[in-house]
Amino acid sequence: MLNQLKTQLTKREWLCETAYSLADIVWTAVLNRLEELKFDNLWIDSTRPALAGYFQRLKARPSFKAAIQSDNMPLPMLLAGLRKTFLGL
Repeated sequence: MLNQLKTQLTKREWLCETAYSLADIVWTAVLNRLEELKFDNLWIDSTRPALAGYFQRLKARPSFKAAIQSDNMPLPMLLAGLRKTFLGL
């Protein structure tokens, strides 16, 4: 899926034409969570530079700071949510 995202981002700055869209909002949350879980090596290496640039553009938006950077979800709460999501516990 990240390779498809990378391919799309080599053609344009945002996923849907030239404007930040709902698709970008979804990927903002997904990529941020992946980074928090230390999976950012999936794009910070040289194999997906378009994706790395895209995530930097997402993080540079004022809404990112307001909505995500200010969200200090405690690690136990995050792990409990993941446990429930993936293990049903």
